Amino acid sequence: MELVRASTSVGASPAGAGRMLAFQGVMDLLRNAEGLRPGSAEAIKAISEDAFLEGCRLLRDCHLNEIEKVRKAIVANKELLKFEDYDRRTAMHIAASEGHLILTMVLLDLGANPNRTDRWGGSPLDDAKFHRFPEVAALLLKHGARIGSADHGVALISAAAKGQLQSVKDLLTGGTNPNCIDYDSRSPLHLACAEGYVTIVEALLKAGAKPDCKDRWGCTPLTEAMVRKHTAVIDMLIKAGAVDYGNAEHSNRSLHSDTDREPSNITVVDWADVKLLEKIGAGSFGVIYKCRWRGMLVAAKIIKSEIELDLGQMLDGNGSSRAAELRKAALEDFRHEIGFLARLHHPHICLLLGYSLSEAGRECMISELMKCSLLDVLRSSSQSGVPFSLQHTLRYAMQFALGMNFLHTSKPPVLHRDLKPANLLLDFSDNLKISDFGLAKFRPAKAANDADEDQAYAMTGETGSFRFMAPEVFRHEQYGRPVDVYSFAMILYYMLEGAPPWADLDGVTAVRAAALQHDRPPMPRHWEIQLRHLLSASWAEEPHSRPSFAAVLEILENVYVIANDCPIGSHSSDCE
Repeated sequence: MELVRASTSVGASPAGAGRMLAFQGVMDLLRNAEGLRPGSAEAIKAISEDAFLEGCRLLRDCHLNEIEKVRKAIVANKELLKFEDYDRRTAMHIAASEGHLILTMVLLDLGANPNRTDRWGGSPLDDAKFHRFPEVAALLLKHGARIGSADHGVALISAAAKGQLQSVKDLLTGGTNPNCIDYDSRSPLHLACAEGYVTIVEALLKAGAKPDCKDRWGCTPLTEAMVRKHTAVIDMLIKAGAVDYGNAEHSNRSLHSDTDREPSNITVVDWADVKLLEKIGAGSFGVIYKCRWRGMLVAAKIIKSEIELDLGQMLDGNGSSRAAELRKAALEDFRHEIGFLARLHHPHICLLLGYSLSEAGRECMISELMKCSLLDVLRSSSQSGVPFSLQHTLRYAMQFALGMNFLHTSKPPVLHRDLKPANLLLDFSDNLKISDFGLAKFRPAKAANDADEDQAYAMTGETGSFRFMAPEVFRHEQYGRPVDVYSFAMILYYMLEGAPPWADLDGVTAVRAAALQHDRPPMPRHWEIQLRHLLSASWAEEPHSRPSFAAVLEILENVYVIANDCPIGSHSSDCE
């Protein structure tokens, strides 16, 4: 179809004037109609065919850097500046992401808004910065452009921790609160001081960061700098007015081996304070209840009594003689898990709040109440026929990798050894957290000091869930941290595919195929190439070929931004 361009010039044809009025009417409708989201399928259907084609042609011309065509089209119809594609990306987004400096200048001169955000909260400035077009980014900043409407607090904390000075400056210039905090009340200043990033500390203090802010353990930025002997940072903080040295004992202890620490900061639960509300889950050895404890809604994992285990054995046809033995084993796992969780504090690890080890009473573990598991979400998605979206996959994968990177870089490193969707929980803000450390293990002390961080060591074979188990574990070979990377890859595959790896096989047959026949699940060609490469590397037969979780995070972050994914702080309703 030949496109007839609408015109506002004198002498414009009635047909052209009609299209112009229709286009303006549609834009008003998209802006004002309740329940009609800009860029949605419904909104696109509401636009006349000619108007929609005109907008699409503008975006195409922006992509091809057809400057004069773009200029003429917008001069004839200024409403085109507001045209959005399905992802709510405007001509300015396209020009910035392609690095077209002159075209960006033309669009700004014609009145384009440099701060329109796409469906994921991304702005033209985000596009220019990600695709490394500094001249375009500088031009946009000169015209008042800001970073998009994502959770900038998370971005600032991450940039401060990684030493990314320019990103820190851009976020602060864009109005991000320098005193934002993470789950443990740690501010960007805490993290920058802990790493000794002098220039970032200087930028944060200049922007108004509080030098005496405290995290959940009572540590201040000065605490972090002094424990790690960052003298330049210490001087800078003192000049900025820091006087509180905080809880240096906690920070000092955090530098030493986790095996030297006792879980003294975890509350011992008085069973009389726990009010059971409803049963929300059960396993072979324990039952999980939604409870109220000291006014809070929490989850309580309670070990079954010998009578309950005895009954379970009889129902399974296994006799009753092993009930005492089973309960003893369950208690050992229970105490083992408490020992780990008491030492682990991270936004993506399920938080232990208290426990009871009373021999006369009921043994329970009190933790934060979660909404559902990743397995629940995946099954719900499969049953509803609605595919698991890429943005949710990447968001959960990044949070998963963040938690695992924390475990693997602890001193000594922690191996989870039982990673599966059922052990990845989602809270009521849709944040993924790693749980169930009953099979977790500290890497041997010798290994923790070894130059080869991923050297394999003899540990228990066939540990964990078969479908997600690394081949070397099933084969009873020596293994190390790469076993968790393999399990991560299988879970990522599950999220991308919407079905478990080797869905037509039972768990034992699946792990046999992987361990003995070197088989791996097939990957569709339409998947993002970086994700396919990540999966291939992460489930590599040779453990030393698998990337660390730090490397996994870098790849996921690249794919996340390239795909214009949802901000990490966005929410999902998939658990409902």
